[in-house]
Amino acid sequence: MTMKRYIFIMFLSFFTTFSNAQSIKNKDYEIINQLTNDLKKDYKSAFIKAPLALHIKSLNFNNQSSFFTKETFDSYTYTPISSSDKKKIMKLSEKVDFKYLADQNRDTLNWDFTRLVYPFKKYNENLPEEKFRLGFSLPIYSVDQNIAFIFHTIPCQHAGCGATVVKVYKKTSCGKWKMYLNIPVGFD
Repeated sequence: MTMKRYIFIMFLSFFTTFSNAQSIKNKDYEIINQLTNDLKKDYKSAFIKAPLALHIKSLNFNNQSSFFTKETFDSYTYTPISSSDKKKIMKLSEKVDFKYLADQNRDTLNWDFTRLVYPFKKYNENLPEEKFRLGFSLPIYSVDQNIAFIFHTIPCQHAGCGATVVKVYKKTSCGKWKMYLNIPVGFD
């Protein structure tokens, strides 16, 4: 192999790797922005006027390996969950590759607040209690990249008012992300 050919192949390999890393990052922000838009609608309907604060660093997906098992999905009975949501969980159980989901290792990162559509305040311990503090993990994607799971926390200063859910988004035929299901996993 000639040196020029070798250099070309190395360049092509580097370019492909770099493009894939960029598109993954763009896709992550695309879905987090859709989730943010959905949250804005929810908060408006609940008449919440307080500013939202986001953890500066993305969260880890807690208990990822134990959450993404067929047994967990098949026996899911956490309340409150409707029968239609239970059916959606059962459909997911039939469709997803649990090992693939459980084995994804998404490192935490500092959010680039300029790429988020909502003007979040940066979370810190000195924020007044009336600010809602949110946290998101990076999405965990299905093998076909059409389903995304996001670990989402809404901590609270008072006992019994926080929640942790896994938000499930599906990609539509026109390439947009749409909320499919909230799976409650804990309350504070």
